[in-house]
Amino acid sequence: MDIPVQFTLFRRTVLLADLFLFGMTLCTAAKAQSSSHDAVHPEDSGIHKIKHVIIIMQENRSFDSYFGTYPGAEGIPMKAGKPAVCAPNPQTGACDPPYHDVRDVNGG
Repeated sequence: MDIPVQFTLFRRTVLLADLFLFGMTLCTAAKAQSSSHDAVHPEDSGIHKIKHVIIIMQENRSFDSYFGTYPGAEGIPMKAGKPAVCAPNPQTGACDPPYHDVRDVNGG
């Protein structure tokens, strides 16, 4: 028994319309609930004003890796504009900078 194509298209259209209306109802209900919360607590102050806290992490990187040489950041100690700390290179015995060196090339 074959179902006519027109009936299948009609059923799909009705289903999509129902899903759209259901989604709009949920959005409206969520908006009404959030606005009623704001109206109940207008006196929020201090730490209660904070609505969101976002934490960004990146593996194997420290504050100094990103901001160590940034002016005003208490990162890598500097003396006369040069790092006052040494990251010794075991192969050469020289000091490697304690931050990302753009001149460093990985020869593979």
